[in-house]
Amino acid sequence: MSVSFYHTGIKECRRCNMPNHLFVSSLQTDYEFCADCWQNARYWEDLVGFPTAETHTILAEPVEKCQACEHPFIDDTDSRWRKFEGDAFLADGTTRIEVHARCVANSSCVNCNVAYALSRYRSGHQTCAISNYLFVTFDGIDGNLMCNNCAEIYMEDNGGSDNFFRCPACDHMRTYDDSRDWDGETYCEGCYDNNTYECENCGEIQWRYNDHDCGEDDDSLIHSYSYRPSPYFFGNGKYHFGFELGLGVYRCGRWWHKFLAAYRCGLLGTSYGTRINSGCV
Repeated sequence: MSVSFYHTGIKECRRCNMPNHLFVSSLQTDYEFCADCWQNARYWEDLVGFPTAETHTILAEPVEKCQACEHPFIDDTDSRWRKFEGDAFLADGTTRIEVHARCVANSSCVNCNVAYALSRYRSGHQTCAISNYLFVTFDGIDGNLMCNNCAEIYMEDNGGSDNFFRCPACDHMRTYDDSRDWDGETYCEGCYDNNTYECENCGEIQWRYNDHDCGEDDDSLIHSYSYRPSPYFFGNGKYHFGFELGLGVYRCGRWWHKFLAAYRCGLLGTSYGTRINSGCV
């Protein structure tokens, strides 16, 4: 089926959420997509005639584009896709490029306070297509957000990169002077303090929410997952079978499991709530 497409201007495509030349089709004027999205969103079978540079010369005409995401600017002061009015730099901190207001880092480096251009809307590309310089990367260093240049200088001034580790909890680079070990992992002091506690019963240091329960000595409270009761049948009547109800509770001890199971079964209107509560599961 051949369909005609009509150019409606440079706007934000509501399918890919990027600024581009948009088109509507002769079949459905409610859909206003860019050429790439029309190619990928085949709402009708055997649809042909998608907009290309050959069929719509507007796509071949030069237009000023963002040097970060390589999409055109939208001439609207209220649009996030307007041209950024300040100076946006690449990773070297000196190379300036023209970018969307949306393609500038929301947070500046705490040390240099430079506004950097980002390539987050241009997946798979780490270098600028115009200058071939790298786009900036930010990293958390000792609780602060720094650009790659300042992060490198900071680590060199504080014992070198070998004196730093990445905390698996906060994802910041920390010095080993600010570290504690737990279960084979090295954490910063803050994350260790916020995630560990001393058990009042056994006195051991435990990781918060790790199912630790010193009262779990009585195995009769609840059976294991693989438990299957042995059926006993009385008389010669028909067999009556029920269903197995499994209840999953995330990160809590056996006593809490028992309580929640009894509560949930009670909500279902079954007679099992009392039996579970008494430990007869």
